Amino acid sequence: MSISRGFVVNEMGTSTDINWNPFNVFKKSISANTTFTFSNIEDKEITLIVSNTSGSDRILTFPSMLNSVDLVSTIRAGKTTVFKFASADGDVYCIFPVKSEAIYA
Repeated sequence: MSISRGFVVNEMGTSTDINWNPFNVFKKSISANTTFTFSNIEDKEITLIVSNTSGSDRILTFPSMLNSVDLVSTIRAGKTTVFKFASADGDVYCIFPVKSEAIYA
């Protein structure tokens, strides 16, 4: 965990659980297809920064509870994509990638 520009940044390591409390920003390096989960969802926005460190394209899968498109993304080899999620009254929405080097399935 670190603090950058007032945001609490969670370096996720091997975890794929996005714990909304107390973090605002999550950083995850992947080298394989990855499925994320959400826990402790709060009414706020969070940012997920995913870096594909492998030499092959990788697929990301997000929880089916999202109230937006069924988002499954392929991140190109060696690239990084930034996702934003927002929650209100228990509903979670995906705000499409801020910086996209992903291919949408």
